[in-house]
Amino acid sequence: MILACIALSAWACNGADSSGDDSVDTSPTPRPAATVEGSNVFFSAKGYNARIPDGWSFDDNAVNAPGLSVDTFLAPAEEGQIVQPNVGVSCEQPDSAETPDVDTYAAARKETAVRLGAKNLAEDSLDVDGQPARMLTYDMEREGASFQRSELLLISQRCLFSIAFTITPEKAGELTPVFQQFLEDFEVVN
Repeated sequence: MILACIALSAWACNGADSSGDDSVDTSPTPRPAATVEGSNVFFSAKGYNARIPDGWSFDDNAVNAPGLSVDTFLAPAEEGQIVQPNVGVSCEQPDSAETPDVDTYAAARKETAVRLGAKNLAEDSLDVDGQPARMLTYDMEREGASFQRSELLLISQRCLFSIAFTITPEKAGELTPVFQQFLEDFEVVN
């Protein structure tokens, strides 16, 4: 019932005008798509190339909103699993004409993580291909499941990148090398 009301409200506000012409184009805006060749992902529209870890799957534009898109690399799902290990590559366009520096971006991401319940938050400074970057690590809990998150933050000409690795503590030893290899293979292209 609630969805029907929302759909009706959207139609009433956007789907028709007072002239009686209800032929408003409702087709979705085309999203840029990655080119996948074997295990390699080439995403020139977002400015990066990556390699899909062995046995994992890739979903481009898993989340797509104005100014933000998230592509996901998913580990194989296991039965009964609440948290599926994954790598999410976020490409966020800055709100203002001026791109923030990596410290400002990291401070905003830390604030968001804390607001969402992050515990044991740590930050390290890194250098990625000559560019300053930050690595945030923290623990989270959702629906009774605990997980760890590591987020590499870097800035390119096109995006504020967050490359986030989400994993349960019991999988950390097995899958942390996968994330490290993913970061080694990740390439920013302008």
